Amino acid sequence: EVKSRELIPKLFFISRALKKNFACFIGDKIAVNRSVKFFKSGIYFHKSINKNDKNYIVDIKSKVNGYISIDEEAGNSLKNEKELENVLEYRSSKTNVMNVDRIYNWGNFDNKVWVKKYRDFRKKFKITGIPRIDIWKKSVSKLIFYNEINYLKKRYGNFIFIPSTFISSKEKLDQLINFEKKRILNKNYLRKKIDSRKFEYKLFLEFKKLISRFSKENLNLNIVIKPHPSELVADWKNVTKNLDNVFIDNEYEITPYIMASKCVVFNSSTAGIQSIFMGKKTLCYKSISDNKSLRNFPNKFGIQCNSYENLKKKINEDVIDNNNNQIKVLKQRMLISKKFSSDLILQDIITSYRNLEKFKYKKISFMSFSIAYNFKSFFKIDKFERLFSKKKDINLPSRSMSQKLDGGISKKEIELIFEKLKIKNYNLKSFGRNGYLIYKWIIYINS
Repeated sequence: EVKSRELIPKLFFISRALKKNFACFIGDKIAVNRSVKFFKSGIYFHKSINKNDKNYIVDIKSKVNGYISIDEEAGNSLKNEKELENVLEYRSSKTNVMNVDRIYNWGNFDNKVWVKKYRDFRKKFKITGIPRIDIWKKSVSKLIFYNEINYLKKRYGNFIFIPSTFISSKEKLDQLINFEKKRILNKNYLRKKIDSRKFEYKLFLEFKKLISRFSKENLNLNIVIKPHPSELVADWKNVTKNLDNVFIDNEYEITPYIMASKCVVFNSSTAGIQSIFMGKKTLCYKSISDNKSLRNFPNKFGIQCNSYENLKKKINEDVIDNNNNQIKVLKQRMLISKKFSSDLILQDIITSYRNLEKFKYKKISFMSFSIAYNFKSFFKIDKFERLFSKKKDINLPSRSMSQKLDGGISKKEIELIFEKLKIKNYNLKSFGRNGYLIYKWIIYINS
């Protein structure tokens, strides 16, 4: 759904699936929906089972052999089980859990909450971890991001990395508060959610002051900021435009920035957890109390810095090796295994769907539809049809594709990742815009 966060982990998952002779289709929601209509079989793997997805899930389930899901967002950074229970009120429903076949969990933390909430369906939940964690492992990250790491080191030299997960303007804060009021019915939780949003804006203001002061006092160090996909890059560029050693960079997935940096400075970001996992010097800047934050679990990690002076001192000290002890705490929240989470998920699919037919498709029909879909995308016919359609599209993205996919998914991107992962002898075929069929073997049916 969000390219910068999810594309590479999903391609890694596909690379493992190809080794087990799966044929895979990857794409945005529109492209994947088209593929479901065309193939009319297979396992549909989605990123969540939001409460308002009921009709969508039922529609897809009627066309495929199985429906599985992982929640890409809920659980990993929330402060406690109660907060995850609140989130699941709109990130799930009993009907949706009943209709899907399997929900994979990050670890013991979210699994416990899901099972408690949906006890009658407890067998549908399985702890596997998620493919995103697979690419945190050095054996994988060095393969995928070798060139990016070297480029960032060459471009920025000795730099501090700040992963932003804030609200970068008062306008955006007001917009999100209005959004929460429409989404959350529980008044107590709504109040807590609004307070948390206000905290995220305060964090932006605090980091704005930090960056301005530190950049002027440490001209020998660069600062690289990577805004969250939900933030406006223009906001950050505006507040740092007069700081010559501060750079806004959103070109890559977050992993190479962590690996290339001198250290990571964060607050309330999963990047802090990832940085600890990857053995990087990690500093949690807590100049204001985070008791209003609903996702402050990551703030348990890293070297705790409660003031600017303390942070500056710790940045210049030699690396403090506290990562191993913190990994033990992290394991209580998410599955960290020698095995890849992708392989655990694939093994469960193989075990659960033993009677799946071998993949086959009508080659000429596939090519014809692909040309037609590309034609419709080029002339924006889909948008025109939706304007006059009486049937409302199901589960279309809440934000624009340009925001979520940042230029779309290209064939070259997929080929480059597979080349780095040393995946060979595969077929990669476009199926309209932002959709690709990937397989290692095929049965052709003339049509």
